Amino acid sequence: MTDPNTDASSNLHPSLPCLQRILQLPRFAPGWEEFLKEREADLTLELWPALHEIEDPVVALESRQSRLMNAANRAEILGLAFALTGDKRFGKQGRDVLSKIVADDTSTWMTPVHKQMYPEVSADLHVALLSRTIAYAYSLLRPLVNRKLQLALWEKMKSHGPGVIYRDSGDGTNRESQINNRKSAWWSDAYNSNWSSVLNGGLGVAALAFLEMDRKATRRWIAVAKDRLVTMLDLVADEGAGLEGTSYWFTCFGPILEFCEGLRNVTGENLFDHPFWKVAHEYLTYLTMPDFSGFANFGDAHYPGLHGSWILYGIASRANNGRAQWLANRVSEKSEISHRDLLFYDPKVVEIPPHDLPADRLFKSIHLATFRSSWEEDAVFLAVKGGSNSWSHCHLDLNSFILHAYGEYLAVDPGAPGYGAHYFNSVEPPVSTAWHNTITVDGANQRQPPRYRMSYNLEEGGGAYCRLSGFSECETFAMVSGDATSAYGDTLKRFHRHVVFLKPNCFLLYDDIIVKKARTQRHFEWLLHSVAPIVEVGPNRIEIRGKKASLIVQPILPQSLHCKFLPDRTTGSRSEPLPVHCLSMRQDWQHLWNVNPADSPFPQWDVRRPVPLIGRHYRYLVILTALKTGDTEVPAAQLLPVRNGVGVRLEWKGRVSTVIWKPRKTTVSVENIQTQGTAVDRRKCRHNR
Repeated sequence: MTDPNTDASSNLHPSLPCLQRILQLPRFAPGWEEFLKEREADLTLELWPALHEIEDPVVALESRQSRLMNAANRAEILGLAFALTGDKRFGKQGRDVLSKIVADDTSTWMTPVHKQMYPEVSADLHVALLSRTIAYAYSLLRPLVNRKLQLALWEKMKSHGPGVIYRDSGDGTNRESQINNRKSAWWSDAYNSNWSSVLNGGLGVAALAFLEMDRKATRRWIAVAKDRLVTMLDLVADEGAGLEGTSYWFTCFGPILEFCEGLRNVTGENLFDHPFWKVAHEYLTYLTMPDFSGFANFGDAHYPGLHGSWILYGIASRANNGRAQWLANRVSEKSEISHRDLLFYDPKVVEIPPHDLPADRLFKSIHLATFRSSWEEDAVFLAVKGGSNSWSHCHLDLNSFILHAYGEYLAVDPGAPGYGAHYFNSVEPPVSTAWHNTITVDGANQRQPPRYRMSYNLEEGGGAYCRLSGFSECETFAMVSGDATSAYGDTLKRFHRHVVFLKPNCFLLYDDIIVKKARTQRHFEWLLHSVAPIVEVGPNRIEIRGKKASLIVQPILPQSLHCKFLPDRTTGSRSEPLPVHCLSMRQDWQHLWNVNPADSPFPQWDVRRPVPLIGRHYRYLVILTALKTGDTEVPAAQLLPVRNGVGVRLEWKGRVSTVIWKPRKTTVSVENIQTQGTAVDRRKCRHNR
């Protein structure tokens, strides 16, 4: 690391001539003209809007904090306009906004909702974002900031911003922490949480911007931030995956990108040679819908929509990553370009499409698998969710799936709810198991341990997780198995979901379930959600009818199956939520009247009965076939006799496929095929097991 005591510059951004050349490119030129018009309009706005009198102290504080955040964003944008144009009108307006921020007497930058959740800490995401934004504004406006304002800004940052973050971090060199024996905040070493990156990123960027104000203090801040952010990169260096879902992947790694950029520009130290940046694009590439309408939205991710192109451009340009450039270009074509795209875009990076990569992928670190028929925009796509219910921003959705085909969402996750007090202290409906494409037992949610943020270890957070294994893929089929038994540990002895993809458009889902002994019936529901209409055509056929495509649902097991349409759900927190239709497939539920439990035909009431009427072993086998509108051919399915297992023979479009599921370490022989594996497709493939 270059010694911050020598030849330091607090310019957090790349050189202006480079940015000015990029502004002339067709990708940015139209937006730049609009940007300048908006800045001209900004000059006519009130510098510091007055606030209405609010009696509620919490609401009043939130209002003041909102004004601060708006002012900081405004100062940064005006600073960028000044830096790129040299127009001092923009610079002076931004500088005057900074003066108002300094003079503001709001007691704390930490939001009340986070203070209520974490009363033991004094810094939150809002503190970090304000610190980072003010630091960028100061860096851009520095030529116009006099010594008096500079000192005042530094004092404000120490008392309300990065100084508070550093005190909460509990660094061993912090004298105040040593005197008070103060423990570090939970986010200080929560290396799989976006809080850790946002707080430490805000601390590091602010320290770099104000480096010369107190070199002893800022060097400690930089050291703490760097140590923790590099640890986060080390944790994900193999796959670049994020256990908090796609939306929070950007929230998590964006601040790390900004810190690495600032560190390189200010000190010369380059963290972009870390191996994470070479694989960072892969998670998003595989979780993007084929038509670029959105990301696979497990957990607190929104449905649909794309964002985050500036981070992908940063990965592409700073690590010379052509695959990230390809994805960034596709995302920016579908979303609004921001000034951050300008800061990180490098037209010299040649995009590399993913067409030479395997179409199917298992992310072992987070237990998430994706399948697709090709890398074309009309491909068939399915994602399967494993992981842990103790991970941050999770929903109770283990062994659930999303299916998108031919440019249409067919099986969906309704998405994230709007945040509020109810979300943080209860199971909101969109978080519940019943709002996801998995099973419920007796209408209950999957179990959830306390949220534990430290590593990607499944068991470390508690007993409610789903391990994906048995992944295999080739040109003709792919498969994976998910074991979510622990998430149903109060009721089930086994819940294994096996997914087989018969390419290009057919999926087999086989659920192998064993209930724990109990003097009760168990009520299962196999759930499927879609924004398209769901119609029951016959006893063994349900159709999800979209505008571009349809999904044919063929339940094969159980044979005594009934369909029921549950009340509509809604898509997450959209301003105009869409209805999400829900299909429940269930076995017989017997209402027994005036029956003595000692003489009941149900073995759950008397475990001594040798021949159970229903038994403890339940199986679902459902075939999902995605069709383009106008296509009608679906597989003809025939159950096969398999001892201690399940087999099915499918015939369609002149092809025959045989798939078998059976206990491990046993051999079966079906239709002249012998196997000791989990599943077999009769079509030849080197990955048959």
